[in-house]
Amino acid sequence: MLQRVRIHKNAFKKRKKSDSEEIYYSEDLQKLRDYCLKNWDAYTSCIWLISISGLRVGEATSLTPDDIDLTAMTIYVHRTETRGDETGQTLATVRDGAKTDAGTREVSLPSSSRERLAQILWNCKNNNWQFLFCRMNSDRIKTRAIRRKLSIICSNLGIEYNPPHKLRKTVASILIESNAIDDRTITQQLGHTDISTTHDFYHRSRLKAKERSEILDGIAEIGASQKTS
Repeated sequence: MLQRVRIHKNAFKKRKKSDSEEIYYSEDLQKLRDYCLKNWDAYTSCIWLISISGLRVGEATSLTPDDIDLTAMTIYVHRTETRGDETGQTLATVRDGAKTDAGTREVSLPSSSRERLAQILWNCKNNNWQFLFCRMNSDRIKTRAIRRKLSIICSNLGIEYNPPHKLRKTVASILIESNAIDDRTITQQLGHTDISTTHDFYHRSRLKAKERSEILDGIAEIGASQKTS
């Protein structure tokens, strides 16, 4: 019986996600950042930092105060959260070394974020936390908790939830579309080996359908072609 069952070759093809499922559009990103700034705590400050730096969520939750340089406005990334150990148990632990060889890097931040970054450092040191983002009992906040918090925030704001990795893709898309920095700087910021990885797997259009349509209207040989004399 099983031999007679025919399954179409496309039956198990992975569905291609739309851009709205891969990134945060400008308006939603601003709403998210504003919420984090107005409801500042260890969870929202971590989400805010990811949204301006492009850090992997496991990199952000593994940061310590010594990784932050307020003078140079850089973050030294050289740890990540990992799950599982040699016994097969599922444990969220911090591992020395980034996710990839290129992942060990210095990530730059805008100087305008210095005050907020200083607040994060002060809160950490004032509570004698080992890691930058901790619960009030000094336990490190895990990636799962950040994902859950981001989901709750998006629900409260009435915007589509995309996990923290989509914030990273959003930052990558912003950097590429800005044309303000070179490819080498972009790959170093994100921890990629070459810019093709960023373009192929991270860059998504941040223009909504209506915005794309309006841009096409402004292109003479496309928009103007609809007019009759």
